[in-house]
Parts: sequence; C-alpha cells; structure tokens
Amino acid sequence: MINKMRSKPKLLVITAMDGKKVIGYKIEYELDDKKFYSWLDGVYTIIESMVLLLQLMKKQHQYLKENGYCAVQTKTMNRWRSMLVNHLELSKNP
Repeated sequence: MINKMRSKPKLLVITAMDGKKVIGYKIEYELDDKKFYSWLDGVYTIIESMVLLLQLMKKQHQYLKENGYCAVQTKTMNRWRSMLVNHLELSKNP
C-alpha cells in the first residue's frame, strides 16, 4: 500500500482524530491539474460512519475548491450509493 501511495501524484490524506487515534480517513490524488480522484476512505466505527465520512468529504471538497480543482472523480458500489449522492450534492452546494 505504501508503494502505491508513493506513486500517486499530489497525494492528499485527510484524517479525523479522536485524541491521538485516527477514526476516519480519505485518501485521494491528482488526476490532472483540475481533477482529483477520491481513492480510499474509511471510518473506525460503523455507527458514526456516515456522519464522519460526510465531514471528511466536506473538508475534501473545500480543499479542492481552494486549490483550483473543479472536479472529483470517484467510484463506488451500489451499496454505498448515498456517498455518491453526497459527493454530487457537495459539488453543487459548496
């Protein structure tokens, strides 16, 4: 995994912390000078997962807009459809 991360251009890692413990993360990288790929994400507890992932996603979109990117590319399975919907909503309403 570390070697894959090293090979990605402009790797961005966003974390959510509880004290010194990482409880959520998003890992993404640049596809081109206007587009980032939302690669991996995860949370520690399933109960708070959607709220936490939404907070991480908001930080992701804020960072990308502040740094001149105009698109986020992501892939998901049908069972995570709500996360795709959240990406679309955040893209329309920063």
